[in-house]
Amino acid sequence: MRFYNNIILRLLNLRSLLLWIALFVFSGLLAQTQQGYVKTKGRKGSNGAVVPGTRIVGATVQIKGRNAVVSQANGVFAFPIPANRFYVQNVVKQGYVVTDPEMITRQYVYSTNPLILVLETPSQHTDDKLASERKIRRTLQRQLQRREDEIEELKELNKITREQYQSALEQLYAEQESNEKLISEMAERYSQIDYDQLDDFNMRISDCILEGRLTEADSLLRSKGDITDRIAQVHKAEAIEAAEAAEIAQRQQELERSKAGTQAQKDDIAMDCYRFYEKFKLEHRNDSAAYYLDQRVKLDTTNVTWLREAGDFASEYLADYPTALNYLNRAMAVALSRQGDNSELLALCYNSLGMVHRKRGDYAQAMDCYNKAMEICTSSLGNENTTTAVTHNNIGLVYEKQGQSALAQQNYLTAVDILERVLGTEHPYTATCYNNVGSFYYSQGEYDKALEYLNKSLAIREKVCGADHPDVAMSLSNLGSVYLAQGDNARALEHFNRSLSIREQALGTNHPEVAVTLGNIGYASMRQGDFASALDHFTRALAINERVLGPNHPDVAVVCNNIGMVHEYQRDYDQALEWYGKSLAIKEKALGADHPSTAASLDNMGKIYYVKGDYTRSLEHYQKAMNARERGGDNAVGLATSCDNVGTVYYRLARYQEAIDVFSRGLAIREREQGPTHMATAQSHQSIAGAYDKMGDYAMALQHYNQALQIKEQQLGDVHKGVVSLKKLIVFTEYNQALSRGKLKGFLADHCFIITVNSGENAATARGMSGEYVLLEFADWTPESEFSIVRRANELKNDPKDVVVMQDGIVKSYHFEDRLGLTFGIKSINKQEKQQINQAYQQWKTQNKQ
Repeated sequence: MRFYNNIILRLLNLRSLLLWIALFVFSGLLAQTQQGYVKTKGRKGSNGAVVPGTRIVGATVQIKGRNAVVSQANGVFAFPIPANRFYVQNVVKQGYVVTDPEMITRQYVYSTNPLILVLETPSQHTDDKLASERKIRRTLQRQLQRREDEIEELKELNKITREQYQSALEQLYAEQESNEKLISEMAERYSQIDYDQLDDFNMRISDCILEGRLTEADSLLRSKGDITDRIAQVHKAEAIEAAEAAEIAQRQQELERSKAGTQAQKDDIAMDCYRFYEKFKLEHRNDSAAYYLDQRVKLDTTNVTWLREAGDFASEYLADYPTALNYLNRAMAVALSRQGDNSELLALCYNSLGMVHRKRGDYAQAMDCYNKAMEICTSSLGNENTTTAVTHNNIGLVYEKQGQSALAQQNYLTAVDILERVLGTEHPYTATCYNNVGSFYYSQGEYDKALEYLNKSLAIREKVCGADHPDVAMSLSNLGSVYLAQGDNARALEHFNRSLSIREQALGTNHPEVAVTLGNIGYASMRQGDFASALDHFTRALAINERVLGPNHPDVAVVCNNIGMVHEYQRDYDQALEWYGKSLAIKEKALGADHPSTAASLDNMGKIYYVKGDYTRSLEHYQKAMNARERGGDNAVGLATSCDNVGTVYYRLARYQEAIDVFSRGLAIREREQGPTHMATAQSHQSIAGAYDKMGDYAMALQHYNQALQIKEQQLGDVHKGVVSLKKLIVFTEYNQALSRGKLKGFLADHCFIITVNSGENAATARGMSGEYVLLEFADWTPESEFSIVRRANELKNDPKDVVVMQDGIVKSYHFEDRLGLTFGIKSINKQEKQQINQAYQQWKTQNKQ
């Protein structure tokens, strides 16, 4: 949203107006022809004086429904119009860019005043933006220093108590919170101002805001009168003008002049609305900022840019998704009616709508919007366009949320490829895309690739933005997350702390991005087992988010969840439930009961109840999460996770058939979405096998166990502990099957039972046992017994029993009063080994009887 676009195109000082009347006084087509000229913007020099812009010759101006015209001597162009209203579709001149995109999206009214179109060289535009940003930052820093000095002086003069001194500083620093995005937007907007067309009063207001003199700016703005009254006056004037237009055709020329004046008033009010918005945004009074964006929309309900910016603000800062959708749907309808169904403006509207649907967790709707945007990009914009790159990136985000990593990767890399060609490999936008690709690889566990792209992003940002820029802090934070995932906690904390230092310096100590970094440090501390530090950092992050974003913002819910996780790791399950419950309540209110993040909080509570042994409440929460994912259109992989959770509780409750049913549903989803050889698919097979095993259906159990084994061997190799453990399960299942079928003798022909002494101090090591033994007797059990060794071991685990074992051909008997310190197993052996075991055992029994 940049209201100066309208000023550039509409507000003319009297001297320019008289000049253009003189230039075109002899034109016979004045009544039907719109004149104008193309120029660079006027700017302020170092001494504060205005440096006029220069006229541009040879610029191509494309009017909707008309042939293109080229600016002639002194930048002048003219074109006939069939009606009073028209649209400028594009203005092109090699080596120049349009200073403001709204210039080629708005509706114009025919006027005898010239139409002024403003271009600028990319280099000059960048210089102007950097100069504005530098001035904003320096001004804010001076204000901060001055107010700190005032407070220090009051303290030295004993005019305030120590508590008042501390409170004053805390309030000051809270007020000094800045929003990096807002500063960037302000710098961009002030770099677009054409100072040739600003009067002294409005120039004074702009300077006040640019230099941080907000009180003076407020006074000047309010000196113009109440915004609501001024809007009412404008609407009243419009009504009168409309009546005059219908009733008195001969006053058409006077009416058009009146309309132009009214439009100028609307532009001026719009400017003031935006200035109020900027003022309140700098003060983090988001509700007031949103009010003035809405007031500006009311001035012109057909202004696509204003509607989009109001919608984006409602979505990003207020999490008010219904309001955001209302604005954006209106913007899309206007864009469609004005420029048709194939314009870049419409593609941008679809991208904004998709973003809101994605934040709400409605991925199907989001993908529909992004696909419509991509259709426009493919047919009209081509692959050398930043909007096309943005759309590919957004499509990748949805695919990633849906668990379709291959498609997500494809779209992310396509976005990178376009930006590298269009903007180069050292542009900040390209660096942002590198950052996104790196974050994607991190989410997929491909840490080497993640580090490659994140380091590329960091290098560009340090070079282009400087080492202390917030974008550098973002790259450092993401790199820290990768190192943390790799288990390099020290390196992760190093990057997180560097990120925190930059963000606190650039954004203030109470900024939401600072809260993000504090959360990262808290998570790293938790991974190291330093729970006190983790809670300290999470609590600080929570305080920032509650103060800046409000107590019901989704980011507050995230921190509550993290605090709950710390308590869970500490086995303080009641506290964990309390914090998970707080997180859930916020998410249900802010995001809705069917949002995937809400389902995740239900999962967390279900897990705690499971650990506490409250399987009824665990099942209740897991089923609520499953229902939310079914209703909310969550990605299929998330629904499969719910199937796993619900099935696990059914298994624990010995409701094995219900467990099999829900596990099987999850398996079908995983095979479809993640593929038949994915590790998650293997785990689903193993879960189903475990339930069949408990039911005594060993054939089905073995079928699923072997499918799981095939996948795990392929993915992990033969010696991985997970593969080895699964093989043990399979052998025991084969043993139980042999028992159930009366075929134990055949099974024992090439297997023997073993026990392995557990590590650490236990009953077995106290008797001098170590290593692996062949198990020959366990109380009344022998290998030929027609009941399970596992069952008998469980029955006698706390009772006295004798155990006969063999190691290195020597058979011994041990007596245990209760616990053993042994792990049971079954081992495949050959015929010769079997014979040696039997011989040694028979010899021992003979000697033992004697």
